Amino acid sequence: MVIAYLQKGQWNNAISLLNSIPSNNVLDEQQQPVQNDLVNYVATLNEIHEADTNFNGLTEQQKNSLTALADYSDNRIGSYARNILMGLGVYNYNEPILLPEGELKSSSAIQVMEPVLKSYPKVKLYPNPAKDYVIVEMLTGNIYGADVYLYDNLGKFAGNFIIPPKEQFALLQLTGIEPGVYILSVRYNGRLIGSGKLNLLK
Repeated sequence: MVIAYLQKGQWNNAISLLNSIPSNNVLDEQQQPVQNDLVNYVATLNEIHEADTNFNGLTEQQKNSLTALADYSDNRIGSYARNILMGLGVYNYNEPILLPEGELKSSSAIQVMEPVLKSYPKVKLYPNPAKDYVIVEMLTGNIYGADVYLYDNLGKFAGNFIIPPKEQFALLQLTGIEPGVYILSVRYNGRLIGSGKLNLLK
């Protein structure tokens, strides 16, 4: 609900709800780190909002706070922070590759493949810059169908789309969306496949 308030620009409601969580709920060992991450994330966004500097005017402290969340938070907040930093071109993310255990005969296979996997792009956007539409293509080999989310450069939710089942690409209609810089994130079963910066022209 906190994120929903943020997406609507209702800062006071988001902060009020966030501050009430510890007093109204007993948080367990898994919930407490998520609460801490959310507090740090909202505090940083609120600083940026109050300074009215947009993300292009991040201070070093704000950048470090978002980077810490992107590096160490393994929940949705880490993904949000990572998307902001990637959109600004100040963060590179190599999504971990999960391989089945016990099926590799030698660790040398991993060593040989690591550079290839790290450099391989997961999502392609074209045309970019775009006007009325963009084609998003997953370069993932064996994954078909996904959810696509669009965020503006303030991290606000701007729209969602679907890559149909049995497809690895989709044409997304962007009419009605304001020109600007956006982060487009592709998720499969809730897991981030890849993100890209989209420049939307008039």
